Amino acid sequence: MAKEYENYKKSFEQIKKEVLDIGAEIKKNANFVSQTSGIIKEGVKEIGLRVQELKDAGQTGTTIKDFENDPTVKKMLSAIDGYMNGIEKELKRIAGVHNGTSKKTRDAFWDLKKDLAAEITKRKKAVSTKLGTGNKSLPNMETLLKDMDKYKDSAAFVAVDAFMPEEIADHRKELKRDIEDQIKSTKEAKLSAEQKMLDEQALNIRNLLKNVAQAKNLCEAILKFCAAAEKALEERNQKALMTAKAEIPKPLKELGELAAIGERALKDSWIKSKIEDSKDKSKILGGIKAMADFKDKAATAVKKVANARL
Repeated sequence: MAKEYENYKKSFEQIKKEVLDIGAEIKKNANFVSQTSGIIKEGVKEIGLRVQELKDAGQTGTTIKDFENDPTVKKMLSAIDGYMNGIEKELKRIAGVHNGTSKKTRDAFWDLKKDLAAEITKRKKAVSTKLGTGNKSLPNMETLLKDMDKYKDSAAFVAVDAFMPEEIADHRKELKRDIEDQIKSTKEAKLSAEQKMLDEQALNIRNLLKNVAQAKNLCEAILKFCAAAEKALEERNQKALMTAKAEIPKPLKELGELAAIGERALKDSWIKSKIEDSKDKSKILGGIKAMADFKDKAATAVKKVANARL
């Protein structure tokens, strides 16, 4: 009897190990697809800028087919196609994991749980159990079943059990849509709507110092990516250039949002009066200036590589 319990326990431990391994593969897939999709989106923006140059030079067109014979556009489309093929390969790989080892492990878990529950029910009905003279491993089995009940709701198992591979067709549809949007709206960059709420708490000295530190880190990150882009230009490495430029928008946007807090505050008479009356006036104004300086420094660096292409 005890041997059967040990077999159940051993099988459960093996399943948990396999779930962790599969979870690692799923996480690797998510990271690859996310990073590569970001690079593709940056490449699409570059196509939009190039198409606008062609339009400014007199070329007309409403679809990418009207511009794809341009050597620069052709080169960009080829690079994007390479990244898209990489995503397709990765999605096929993770689909194989999902339909293979993952399905086998998921089925093994549910089958084991079902068998264990049935075995417990059977033993409870046994005469020896009712008389209290046998099935000494029954309490252990009941504890194991409770552990499996908890495990089915754990983050590790849910991440594997609920996972569904993405479809390459969806990525290609999104790419087509993004390129079409760029062709239609390349004349003016899309600007995010400025926040209407002025957050006075953001100028609280404790929050302000935290924001200044964050602005500094964002600025340094942007300068690092810009340096990588300049190096890629020198080495004429298209993929490295797209990769570096793809990393810039997120920290640049965050830095702009932080600096905007101070910029709006100084334009708002009520908040400005609150700053004037504050005992921390000099620190607040110094913090606002520091964030503005970090923003200007980052913007100068980005300007050098923003429209750079090979």
